[in-house]
Amino acid sequence: MPSKRYYACKEFCETERTYVSDLELICSIFIDPMKQLGLLSDELEYVLFSNIRAILSVHKRLLGDLESQLANKEYDALCLGYLFMYYTPFLKLYKVYVQSQRNFVLVFNEIMRNKRICAFLNQVQHDERCRGLDLSGFLIMPVQRIPRYRLLLNEIIKHTPPTHPDYPFLEKSIDSISKVASMCDESLDWEEDSQILCALQKCVPHVEIIRPNRFIIRKVHFVFIVFSVSIEPKTRNSLFSTTLLSLRTITRRCQK
Repeated sequence: MPSKRYYACKEFCETERTYVSDLELICSIFIDPMKQLGLLSDELEYVLFSNIRAILSVHKRLLGDLESQLANKEYDALCLGYLFMYYTPFLKLYKVYVQSQRNFVLVFNEIMRNKRICAFLNQVQHDERCRGLDLSGFLIMPVQRIPRYRLLLNEIIKHTPPTHPDYPFLEKSIDSISKVASMCDESLDWEEDSQILCALQKCVPHVEIIRPNRFIIRKVHFVFIVFSVSIEPKTRNSLFSTTLLSLRTITRRCQK
């Protein structure tokens, strides 16, 4: 009878299948059509999509090996930790990808000035296969996947007795993935800040907000207390970068 450990391993495999499917979508509905339409040079492909094809290739192989493991009816014999250890050298692909994505907002903001590219991406976003996600929503997936591996492996080891032959391999896999996950967590913070800058750029299109040397240093909430009933409550949300940027106000009203 399948155990909790088996179901944890099964979840690992099922989420990997979904992940591979999404990586394939990036290639089939973004990269390949854009190249066919002459919208994507080899140089721009690497700048936008980095080594996504190499990552896809590795994970298709990993998925095949996972499915072979899950086909084994000896549920307690599953050794996903041992299998995952084989693929840990390929994690260096994510270091390249994460670093390249830090420039994504700047590049994306620039290419969206191209009317043909802008029209293409807007059209693709309405494709039901995209589930409402835009290009940036897909390209953040590899960054999100690494921390997810840490959670999945922790769930498996939680249901694995220390005497199990896969236990030491699970420990090593978790240690390896945790190091890469820390880097991805930093990139996710960077992504959040980039989205803020993009939102601000849309608010003030005639001011050059997004620049190579501009980044967020600190986000601070200011509360202004207004003692006059004749003034509408206002709120201020301020952002510190290479300059002080005011987004909007956070209000609180005090009446006497």
